[in-house]
Amino acid sequence: GKAKKLDETVSRALTVRPVLKFANKKFVCWMDSTKTKEGQAVMNKFGGGGRASRQFPLLALVHTSAKNNKRTLISRHHLNPPPSPPQLLNWLNQTLLNHQGLLEEDKRQQDMIRSELMLRKEQENDLQQAFKDDAKREVEDAEKA
Repeated sequence: GKAKKLDETVSRALTVRPVLKFANKKFVCWMDSTKTKEGQAVMNKFGGGGRASRQFPLLALVHTSAKNNKRTLISRHHLNPPPSPPQLLNWLNQTLLNHQGLLEEDKRQQDMIRSELMLRKEQENDLQQAFKDDAKREVEDAEKA
């Protein structure tokens, strides 16, 4: 009926090539049914309160902090009426622009974490090499004695 038609219209808007290309480049996408445990948990957390905000389908943009992995809802679109692909692209792009500072700070955090991990790995490798060199010298010294 009406719900199925809405779902199909939303599915078409989300799977048009320009929307898919943009979403794949800028977002990590996840979809689930509200009938599953995971889907229900997400809806309980980000679906909002009240009857009107519990309408499905729902497109939620969730931000996961690079610092502490905390998830926060940054934008929600109830897709009713379903947007056209250009409208959906515009909404996604505008959401990115509105939260650009947050996303840039996360990128800086991720880069810093990545850099620290690489430094730690290099230090561990250097330490392992130093242990090997010391062991080799000890064996050579023992053979000379």
